[in-house]
Amino acid sequence: MKPLKLALTIAALPFTGVLLGCSANSDTEENPDLFPQNLTEFTLDDYRVASESTDQNSLIGTWVGVTDIQYTYFEQEGSDPVEDPRTFESRREFMVIRKKTGSEDLEISSCNGGFRSVTAVSADSVATFRGNFTRGSNNSLLIPSVSTSGEDEDTKISVTAVVSGEFIKVSDTAGALGSATWNWADIQGKVFSEDIFCAGLNNLEGGNQKISAGMKEGSSLLFSQESFVAQTDLVFDDTQTNKRHTAEDLPEDFSFEISDSDSAGLSFTFSIQNTPGNTETVVGSGNFSVTLP
Repeated sequence: MKPLKLALTIAALPFTGVLLGCSANSDTEENPDLFPQNLTEFTLDDYRVASESTDQNSLIGTWVGVTDIQYTYFEQEGSDPVEDPRTFESRREFMVIRKKTGSEDLEISSCNGGFRSVTAVSADSVATFRGNFTRGSNNSLLIPSVSTSGEDEDTKISVTAVVSGEFIKVSDTAGALGSATWNWADIQGKVFSEDIFCAGLNNLEGGNQKISAGMKEGSSLLFSQESFVAQTDLVFDDTQTNKRHTAEDLPEDFSFEISDSDSAGLSFTFSIQNTPGNTETVVGSGNFSVTLP
């Protein structure tokens, strides 16, 4: 099944709505699809000690966030059958807020690549391209439960996605989180590299994962180990060469592996040989992390 185009920025869009929560054991037993099944959920527990030592009056620094994502699928007239009416993801994201070069204005990193302006800051809110963060106690940034809806073009299945979460600052430094390197088979002897300033790891139900990373000059990647309706499976956007791989279903000639994964970060490798519209092979690796006490 092919994904909705909204999925690539699902964790970065402004939404409206309410995230469903657990209410009773009987509901869980009678309606298991209403709740996460075999999902390892991230928490901010490992980062709170680091957060306590940061400047609580400044937004500048490195942030860690945990967001809950819920997809609900609805059959329409003439649509494909809905195999699983609801899926859940837990996302841990690292991002950077810094001053713009030569300015006192702030900008925030995007996992779709590059930085975006912080458009307004007050004592109780921060306005960004992701929507409005609410400033909580101890300088936390809260994402209210928000939602968006759409319809898959091919399956005609209607999908609603709901997101909520919280970010806390873990460092007053606003440097790179890591880097990625890659080379294209048709460009002999040239290795490309770019610093990573936004990075996410999503846990999926059943144990699979996906990663996303946005880089300084605008390059980005998103790799999933599993295909779902309304979720992008593979994106590698290289702004240095203007080459791009995009796949709406996981291709056979694609692989990526995660290693050294813990609360501080992870390393990864990938190989993409063939996707619709691009038969050029690209191979690469990368890492991203935050410093913890």
